[in-house]
Amino acid sequence: MRSLAFIWFVGAMLTTSACEKLTERSGSYRGDLVAHDELRLGFEVGTTLSLEARFFDAHLLEGTVSTSDGTFARAELRRIVKLSNDKLGSFTFDGAGFTNYLYTAVVSNGPFAQREALLVISLYRDERVEVRVLLGAGSLFGVFKLVRVDETTAR
Repeated sequence: MRSLAFIWFVGAMLTTSACEKLTERSGSYRGDLVAHDELRLGFEVGTTLSLEARFFDAHLLEGTVSTSDGTFARAELRRIVKLSNDKLGSFTFDGAGFTNYLYTAVVSNGPFAQREALLVISLYRDERVEVRVLLGAGSLFGVFKLVRVDETTAR
């Protein structure tokens, strides 16, 4: 019985530790669109994306996204609530970060305004973040590679 209690305690501590580390990742991230034509549709070369992450944990991300071209303008990340009940809620893929999130955000401006885009947000251990934006066949697709922005570089 004691060993079961010890295992539970260790598991709880590891889970808490992982969540605390993710919580520390809240902040500002900014990066460029990958310019390869095969990884870009509907975004101009040179477009940047900013992620303002108010909160991270193993299953939840709260924040907004904005792009330099105005496609997204402080668009709130929308959680797909039922996804946590499905295997897709904890998906991974080759080369992906240690935590991946599937969210939506409403396009703010342009020909796809008011449509909901799917965002795949991959968090890496070295504080890199990748955001993939997908919206229907032939509409929008882009891969953005972000890095953390501190107060001095944000100005």
